Order: sequence, then structure tokens, then C-alpha cells
Amino acid sequence: MPKLDVLSLFTVAAAVETREFTDPQQPGAVLILTLKRPEFPDYALAQERAAELAAVWVPTKERPHPPPWPPPPAEPIRWSNRLCQVLGLLEALQSPEQAGDFYDALDLAVLSVRMPSAWEGLSAWVQELERSYQATPGNGSAAREETSSAPPATLVELTPASTTITPTLSGA
Repeated sequence: MPKLDVLSLFTVAAAVETREFTDPQQPGAVLILTLKRPEFPDYALAQERAAELAAVWVPTKERPHPPPWPPPPAEPIRWSNRLCQVLGLLEALQSPEQAGDFYDALDLAVLSVRMPSAWEGLSAWVQELERSYQATPGNGSAAREETSSAPPATLVELTPASTTITPTLSGA
């Protein structure tokens, strides 16, 4: 069989969805976010971004006091590897209509503490996207079920028990 001409294949547009989030602690503030359906490259990008964030913001034995964010006099965020993983994934999945509507990890970190109800809704949405990715044939657990009796891998769960992003390849 001849080699597939991969450059002749159609580009498939990623499905996107926009949702609005509010928080009673911030009357009148509306967070509008557009996320795309996750794909394997998004998880790889998210992992790299999480590592970058953790290297700067997460306290270590060598650096017990990383720079505060947001800057004083505001109460600084308590950074963790898990928070960095979620922030990295949210950066990777964003697909705003206007470039100026992109929320970077530092923006999102502030939102996580200043709009906790909105953050809870956003976290639930990301979990929905994750389940959708895993249920798609050729991705996540759907692919694993076809080729293996091993239990399905979790890509990202926004629960305290999860500590890593584990991308899975089709048939892995």
C-alpha cells in the first residue's frame, strides 16, 4: 500500500463552545470563555505550559517563597502543581474570537480565587470536554477498550486526588 499523502488530507475544524460564568461575589462581572474540544496535541502543550508555570510559581525546598501573584497588597494565590496543570489545559483549549479575549494562566489563576463560583462552573465544563474526548473513538478510553483490557486512563480530572495530566495515544 502506498504512503498516505498527509498534506492532501482535509483540515478538520475543532469544535468550539462559548459559555458565560458569573459569581455572586463579583456582581456584574461576567467571564465569557470559548474553549475548543481537546485533542492530543492540546494535552502535550498543556503539560509543557504546566511545567513552565510550576517552575516559576510553585514553592520548592530550593525556592520556598516564589514571587507573589497577584502583586501585593492583594492576597497571593497558593500555587500548586495541580493548579498549574489546570491552568495549562485552559490556556491550550481557549479559542477566543478576538486575540485580546485570551485569558492567560495568570488571569485564570486570579479568577480561580476571586470568582470561585465561576471557577467551579468552568472546572465542570472542562471535565465535560475531557469525558467527550475520552468517549470519542480513537481517543482516550474508547481506543483503549478496543485494543486492551486495561482500565481507561484519565486525562485530567479537576479533583484534588489527581496530580498529573496523562495524554493517551490511540491504541496505547
